[in-house]
Amino acid sequence: MSFLPDGYGYVFLSMGGGFALNIYLSINVAMARKKYDVQYPALYAPNGHKYEKEFNSVQRAHQNTLESFSFVFLQTALCGKNIYFDL
Repeated sequence: MSFLPDGYGYVFLSMGGGFALNIYLSINVAMARKKYDVQYPALYAPNGHKYEKEFNSVQRAHQNTLESFSFVFLQTALCGKNIYFDL
């Protein structure tokens, strides 16, 4: 890609790290569902569940990441462009 400056691949590498983080957190939620017996389609453990706090903590970590993913990726792409193009 001749329109991107040298070194801009590091921006894509950091985004790949974000996708790897999402996969890791997704696996953690799936394992927590099995461990704490929280069945689909419930997003969180119901009130009064024996492991409500433990499961909801794992699920909330994943949800917090997903809620900010698009903004972080957009800012990473734009800031990487600004840094490497010396604007």
